[in-house]
Amino acid sequence: MRITINEDEFALIVDALKKYSHTGLLQKLLKQQSLEKERSKQQATRTTQANDAKKKASREKIQNAINLLRIENKPITLYSVAKMANISYATIKRHIPKSLLESIDSNRL
Repeated sequence: MRITINEDEFALIVDALKKYSHTGLLQKLLKQQSLEKERSKQQATRTTQANDAKKKASREKIQNAINLLRIENKPITLYSVAKMANISYATIKRHIPKSLLESIDSNRL
């Protein structure tokens, strides 16, 4: 069975194991904690890498959609870019800089 404990509770357990000379169990517990921290760091790194890849792909889709709309001489709006890029309107708003966003909305490039 696994339980989740906070750092203070972990420190109390370590102190108790030291007090009652359970060095084998203490070493196993400390090793497990070290492994779990390392796994957490690795998972965070992989998550960051995956998010960065998704952001890059979204930006490329947006840029390609804007370029296609320019080539086809169609109005460039947030909606038309989202539709052409096949991504959500909210994603467009997240990835287009605010200054360009205002320009697109007001001037309809």
